[in-house]
Amino acid sequence: MLNLRVVIIVVLASICAYYGWNAREFPQPDGVLVDSAPFQELIPAEQRTPRKFKDMIVEPLARFRIQARLLSSSRYWLDPGSKISPIDLALGWGKMSDSKILKQISISQGQRFYYFRWKNQPDISEKEITLQSTNIHIIPANDFIKNTIYKFRPGQLVQLQGELFMISGSKGDEWKSSLTREDTGAGACELMWVTLAQVVP
Repeated sequence: MLNLRVVIIVVLASICAYYGWNAREFPQPDGVLVDSAPFQELIPAEQRTPRKFKDMIVEPLARFRIQARLLSSSRYWLDPGSKISPIDLALGWGKMSDSKILKQISISQGQRFYYFRWKNQPDISEKEITLQSTNIHIIPANDFIKNTIYKFRPGQLVQLQGELFMISGSKGDEWKSSLTREDTGAGACELMWVTLAQVVP
């Protein structure tokens, strides 16, 4: 029994060390690193082709491509959406990719939301934060893409490409991506099927 406890402790310690190492902030200089907003192109209704994914029906709504600074990431195992989307990425561009600005803001994630707060008013308005950052629920197209995203570090510049989706369940439940940068609160996050994921050199 003692040996089993030792093994469990060692395994847990190794897991914590791995995630801690991977969560290290990637240092970036002051200044805007990404000056372009995400690209989004709506898919006409007649061109949308719903398909089955696990026990759900997914319908593409828009083609989507984003290059941004990774502000934070959060993995999910137990919530209802985790079997579809195992990780969320909080991403920023414009002023929200500038280290000088980000040093003035505290960023966190939890319960599928992305939060920002500050002690002293930063050199950016709340409206600008909303327009120049987002929280994306990620649906990796395959295990290679999932593992690539799992290795992203906060501070890195990353690129994602794919589609924004609506997902429907057999019981009438629905999970739909936001299609605007200007919304906030519940339903304001993108739900993205990712077919390309990479760190930008």
